[in-house]
Amino acid sequence: MCHRRDVAGYAAALEAFDRALALAPDRVYTVAYRSYPLSALGRHDEATRSLDQALALAPDDLVLIGAAGVAHAMAGDTTAARRLLAALSSRPGRSPYLAAEVLAALGEGDGMFAMLERAVEERDPLVSELGAMPV
Repeated sequence: MCHRRDVAGYAAALEAFDRALALAPDRVYTVAYRSYPLSALGRHDEATRSLDQALALAPDDLVLIGAAGVAHAMAGDTTAARRLLAALSSRPGRSPYLAAEVLAALGEGDGMFAMLERAVEERDPLVSELGAMPV
């Protein structure tokens, strides 16, 4: 959940995504990124629906699979989060970094750190996100 002072900003972002989707409803990343303000506002079920809709449009997109895993974990649907985590591990081009994000959302710190170490060892290009993403 976001701080009270941030609510207006996230609500405005959500309205902007909704306007964009009214113009182009099948833009995969617009559908997916709509989940971020929803999640920040505590609307986790809607965030998972948005990411599931994006995955229906791009089922092999690893970033979307990881984001959906995080969203499902945050919504309390650990079964779906674990299914998506397994999907991440079985795909070509898998990303230990994305798996670490899902494990973090599931509250599995040891597994998360193991995956982050693996991401560094394997030179996962998403490791650079560590310095850029908000906590």
